Amino acid sequence: MVTAAPPLDRFQRRTLSLVGRLGGFRPLVVVAAVALWLLSLNNVDLARMNDFGLISVLPIPVFIALGMLTTSFCISLRERPVCTPLLVLHVLALILMLYGITAFVEDVPRFESAWKHVGIAEYIMRNGSVDPTIDAYFNWPGFFILLAFFTKICGFQSALSFVAWAPVYLELLYLGPLVMIFGRATTDKRLVWLAVWTFYLANWIGQDYLSPQGFSYFLYLVTFAILLTWFGTESAEGHPIFRLMRRLRIPTGGLDRLYGWLAPADRPNADSRLGQRLGLVVAILAMFAVVVPSHQLTPFAILGGVSGLVVFHRCRLWALPIVMGVMVVLWLRFFATDYFAGHGSQVAGQVGDVGGSVGANMTDRLSGSSGHVVVVYLRTAMALILWGLAAIGGLRRFSRGHRDFTVALLALVPFPLVVLQSYGGEMLLRVYLFSLPFMAFFAAAIFYRTGQAGRSWLTTTAVVAVSVIAIGAFFVTRYGNERMDYFTPQERASVQYLYSVAPPGSLLLGGTVKAPWKY
Repeated sequence: MVTAAPPLDRFQRRTLSLVGRLGGFRPLVVVAAVALWLLSLNNVDLARMNDFGLISVLPIPVFIALGMLTTSFCISLRERPVCTPLLVLHVLALILMLYGITAFVEDVPRFESAWKHVGIAEYIMRNGSVDPTIDAYFNWPGFFILLAFFTKICGFQSALSFVAWAPVYLELLYLGPLVMIFGRATTDKRLVWLAVWTFYLANWIGQDYLSPQGFSYFLYLVTFAILLTWFGTESAEGHPIFRLMRRLRIPTGGLDRLYGWLAPADRPNADSRLGQRLGLVVAILAMFAVVVPSHQLTPFAILGGVSGLVVFHRCRLWALPIVMGVMVVLWLRFFATDYFAGHGSQVAGQVGDVGGSVGANMTDRLSGSSGHVVVVYLRTAMALILWGLAAIGGLRRFSRGHRDFTVALLALVPFPLVVLQSYGGEMLLRVYLFSLPFMAFFAAAIFYRTGQAGRSWLTTTAVVAVSVIAIGAFFVTRYGNERMDYFTPQERASVQYLYSVAPPGSLLLGGTVKAPWKY
């Protein structure tokens, strides 16, 4: 039940009036925070970095600027109604300051994988084809073909021209589907934008570089944004299982009541005509047709989420997971045969090996210097804290009559992927990534609950405090390996020299994979 907010006393009215008058200055606060942040980056000396990563060389004004931005954002959430353009401005600034910092302080693009991805696209541009026998990536060339096409039509000689800014570009792409997903779960704009804010503070996984995972994750978000917006179900009565049981005159018992309790519509579907819905279904299948040949894992994450929605009657497109499953099987059977010819037994042997998967994802990572071990422990702690906050937030919404079963389902569906295989010791990281949007929504729900005024200064202070702590942890969890991930101009120059003197057809051998080469 929604209760009326208590009347404000004289002091509270004056305070809110003052905040309202200062609201016009908040865009200037955002500009000032970004300006301070940019000026502070001139004093970063990467040569002094230790095993805690980038945070060890960042000057204090960087965090003061982020604190200014955070405080301004949280105060902006107090407005009734909220000013959406102002919140968007804050989020855009946050994306730049969190994900664009390496593009400003590092002269050479980071991650050796990014350089190899550029090289695969360059091979396609030069030869107009792929060769699955060269590298496993050529068995899933969809992303690289698109990258080669984009590079060529934009007039770039190489994707190296924009690889350093890929995290910012991709995080900006994520914003649209995130707002759509959260907007289906609640009508409270404060909760929507706090969930967006939480997502960006918690997305420290680092898969948003120029990679198939970063691009496929965008299509993952768009797919579920479309399904939740236009293809939800409103009751359990039409569930195919119940229709079949009634036709066979099998008693449904309490199953239909259970489904009806778990799965009422959170919000009615958005208005659409038949032609529009057909177009959206075609768009979903087209995106999946891009994901399947682009990345090994994301198709299974999408397939699992869609299957969960259909099984629990949260999506009307009951045939969609069947079509998606056929697309995955066809690609693995006929187009990725070169990879499975040499790795089939290795891949199959890991299926169901939960102990081995957990060991590769947890135990094997707890090695190295004491500083690196601290980074690993903090990553684990931040993941567990987010999941714990999400559980609390979900229970609080449930106790107030909200039935966010769709969001909870999509938050939990990625976890069985751990049974699939270890994925090179990164499966838990990918599970965290796929569940992150939905976990972020429930974590944000702790602070802003639909039906309450939400103008308490205690709430605002709590959001500011938690955000500041999360920002500090973000620079350790995301950039804790930066001493290994970044490259110096001298390293790049040495590779360029090697390429210039090596005769055509040379076989190049390296003592380490951590080098800016293969481009």
